[in-house]
Amino acid sequence: MQTDDRYHFSKAYFLPWIGGEYGRCAGPKVLVFGDSHYCGCAPCVAADKCGVRGTGAGMTHDEMYSYMEDCVCFTRRIVSGYLRFRQGKAERDGLWMTGTYMSFEKIFLHRPFVSPEESVKLWNRIAFCNFLQTAISDSPDNRSYTDEDYAKSSPIASGIVEVLRPDVVIVWGRRAYDYWEIPGWEYTGLTEQDREKGDQGKYHLNDGAVVHVIRIDHPSRAHQAWWGEKLEEFLHHYREL
Repeated sequence: MQTDDRYHFSKAYFLPWIGGEYGRCAGPKVLVFGDSHYCGCAPCVAADKCGVRGTGAGMTHDEMYSYMEDCVCFTRRIVSGYLRFRQGKAERDGLWMTGTYMSFEKIFLHRPFVSPEESVKLWNRIAFCNFLQTAISDSPDNRSYTDEDYAKSSPIASGIVEVLRPDVVIVWGRRAYDYWEIPGWEYTGLTEQDREKGDQGKYHLNDGAVVHVIRIDHPSRAHQAWWGEKLEEFLHHYREL
């Protein structure tokens, strides 16, 4: 499903990965929001020219998008490279990528080992993008991003959801989750503690369709077994809502 959909995602500076079976197979349509991109392109960082950072520096959206012509498929290239690695067709591109993505697979499938075949099947069924629509760091640490970076990325995230129309959204990490401003949000946690933390909820798309959302710890540092059970409970419960 990696088609020429730049028009539909015209507000996103990094186009989402969309698995070939997303929305075409049994089960819920799942969209996953990671946190941030790691690029560290020196000229862009020095000039604050990347995504929402660039528009903040005075460029229009179209100027920024044109400037990033070679970068808009960054997320897609990363996921594609990871899957080639999983199939033994490419070298590993960074410990952070394999550690984070492999950990997510174990959480999502709730098992301690995921085969390359299962990995490819999973990514083929989901959509994935990073919440932050700018890249200013080449190290896996979101502390270098500002509150404004997250705030400006929030409406873009909502726009991506409107286009992809998932049944379920899984958000990695509290910072992206807390900064995602969603009108008409309703908490749906299974326990009172969930409700207090606001880690589960639902909201309506512009046409009234319901999207169920859960926040999990970032896979790079999450307790895999605990979050695997939590996510399994959530996916089971969502079908009853």
